[in-house]
Amino acid sequence: MFLINMTFVKELSEVDLFTADHRDYMAKQYETGKMLFGGRKVPREGGIIVSKHDSLHDLMQVMENDPFIINKVATFDVVEFEPVMRAEQLQGLI
Repeated sequence: MFLINMTFVKELSEVDLFTADHRDYMAKQYETGKMLFGGRKVPREGGIIVSKHDSLHDLMQVMENDPFIINKVATFDVVEFEPVMRAEQLQGLI
């Protein structure tokens, strides 16, 4: 699994120009079943996403085509991890 930490590098007024495109793009990624959940950081400085892509390469292709990244209003870091524990309600996730 992967944890994606997205950080805005431009003012929110500029980020907002691409937010609808980002959400549309991400909605398509969630439909694949590879993206599990995500949302805004508090305060709104970027976002966090958890995915279960098969490889870092596959995930990087998705993230590099995100409108936030293409338009250089955000950067991202990826941490790969192996889940070993989970809450009961997440049965089947790992």
